[in-house]
Amino acid sequence: MQQKEKPLRGAWLPLGLPLVLSLSVYIAYFAGWTAFYEKRIHEILALPILAAAFFVFFARTCRERHPLFILLTALAGAFFLREWHFSGTSKGIYIALVVLAALAWKWKEALKVLHQWLPMKVWLLTAFLTYGLSQFTARRGFRVLHLPLEYELHVGLEEVLETAAHLMLLYISFLSWRFSAKPQAELLTSAPDSAESAQ
Repeated sequence: MQQKEKPLRGAWLPLGLPLVLSLSVYIAYFAGWTAFYEKRIHEILALPILAAAFFVFFARTCRERHPLFILLTALAGAFFLREWHFSGTSKGIYIALVVLAALAWKWKEALKVLHQWLPMKVWLLTAFLTYGLSQFTARRGFRVLHLPLEYELHVGLEEVLETAAHLMLLYISFLSWRFSAKPQAELLTSAPDSAESAQ
């Protein structure tokens, strides 16, 4: 029983990454390494990261047309367009998120396949938590909580958290190739068939 619990506890460790990332900005600030959280650098990094995530998700969707992969492809594409910062993207991203949320609700039964594979679910939760925290920081939410050095570091915190969330999305895009969106029952019934055909 103990051997089964250890990997389960370890699987949830990524949820601690937003805290680690926030602390890393403070460490960089006191160490004088301002490039670590410089806005210009992170805006440059965002485009290739999100472009790569979009194309990997798109390829995954072509391989297995499941609502989960369709939503993630659209999400990566929406974030990519937002990072161009051209007219309309600031409001457009919120419209896109509302549409994707509505589709996720419509496809909620199909999305239950996420419960079949814990790593995929945990990394998605971590990415959404990191994105949410970056936007909370951008709106000066920590000012109300009297976070130390909030005025000096709120932009840096936002940029580091957002770039990290983009990287998580890219990691999830590759991770998705190890995850089948078929229901568990279908996978179990198809296993004997594949074994018989191999014989």
